[in-house]
Amino acid sequence: FLDQFMMFLIVVAVVIGIQVVGVVLMVALLITPAVAARYWTDKLHMMIVISGAFGMFSGLIGSLIGITVRGLPTGPVIVLVATGFFIFSLLFAPKRGIIAKKLLRMTVRREVLKEENGL
Repeated sequence: FLDQFMMFLIVVAVVIGIQVVGVVLMVALLITPAVAARYWTDKLHMMIVISGAFGMFSGLIGSLIGITVRGLPTGPVIVLVATGFFIFSLLFAPKRGIIAKKLLRMTVRREVLKEENGL
């Protein structure tokens, strides 16, 4: 049931979204929050929640910027905000982020050097 319900929601979102923002922006709005959420968790149900939050905040922030700045198209701004969430996730996610991986490598390297010098 859950699988069918998710597919129904995706179809509804795509049909409405294509009419509102177009094909390219709709693909970006579907993919970017999900990819950003993937950096934060391994569990599907948490990924759905985080992805929804990224999508919601991208829509809110992008719409506010698009409304506030005259002549700025709202759809592309929403995608840029979603891309910002992706870049933030890419850098700062605790397990998969670039910075976390660098810190882990430095810690492992330090431990290896300690073991080599101690032997």
